[in-house]
Amino acid sequence: MSQPLLTISIVSHADAKTIKALLASLFYYEQEKSYQYLITDNLGNEDYSDPVFQNAEIIRNKTRKGFAENHNAAFHKAQGHFFCVLNPDILFVEPVFEKLLQHLQQDRADILAPIIVDSKGVVQDSFRRLPSPKEIVARRLFKTPPVQRPAALFSPDWLAGMFLLMHRETFQQLGGFDERYFFYFEDVDFSTRARLVGHRLLLDPSIKVQHDAHRGSRESLRYLLWHLQSAWKFFSSNTYKKAK
Repeated sequence: MSQPLLTISIVSHADAKTIKALLASLFYYEQEKSYQYLITDNLGNEDYSDPVFQNAEIIRNKTRKGFAENHNAAFHKAQGHFFCVLNPDILFVEPVFEKLLQHLQQDRADILAPIIVDSKGVVQDSFRRLPSPKEIVARRLFKTPPVQRPAALFSPDWLAGMFLLMHRETFQQLGGFDERYFFYFEDVDFSTRARLVGHRLLLDPSIKVQHDAHRGSRESLRYLLWHLQSAWKFFSSNTYKKAK
């Protein structure tokens, strides 16, 4: 078989039903068949017998891993020319990959994403400037203004890990995600390291996918602690100091 055009990596935390909806929406809007689908079952015991999963490779973990470790492990199995990291609760509401891949093939960017909206069409904060400790505290204590949709192609400081598309060589050059982070700031660190070595980030607001945020760190003490630990690691890192 020829090399797949694209490898899509999805990590499931008891999300088999959600991923079923994701794949159904993707198959409906995307015509390209030469994609490789890697689904990491982080719990190791989910049911993927539904026909929608027949072309997916299921990676079953013996022990639970974090975001970075899971996607890094999946990348070792990736065969596509391009590599895409997707959240399990993303939904496709229109064709996406053809135009995004054109940006990569025409050398307009190295890492890119579509605009992300919720089920009501509200733009989500999936792209931002380099954060600061003061900003993180303010976001938790005060209501932040809604995110404005850019009018044209936009180069942010970082893109959220719910949807990241790149050449496989880009992910490989950066050494993947930093596994010292656990569930938070992996994408901030990854994007920042990419910019520091000259890679260009791009958001295309003319293309959208749907995602309804869960905000786990606002509802769970455990997730909040993970968030704070990862924030401390990032703000005390050489990567942050160089980026500032």
